[in-house]
Amino acid sequence: MIFYFDEQQKKTAEFVMHAAPQARASQLYISGPSAAVDALSAELTNTHGIPEGQLKKDWFTGRFALEM
Repeated sequence: MIFYFDEQQKKTAEFVMHAAPQARASQLYISGPSAAVDALSAELTNTHGIPEGQLKKDWFTGRFALEM
C-alpha cells in the first residue's frame, strides 16, 4: 500500500494510523523532504510506539510518500 501526499495534506501519524491501521505490524518506508520524513518518523515512534527499526527513511526534495 502506498500513500502519496501533496503539499496541502498534513503528514501526520494520526492520518497514517487512521488510514492504515495495519501500520503497527508493517515495515514503513517513508520518503520525502527531510523535515517531513523526520517529523513523521518521530511522531510514529514517540506517539504510536512504532519501533525505529520498522521505519526505513529516504530523504529528498520533492513529493512525499509512505509505503507499507
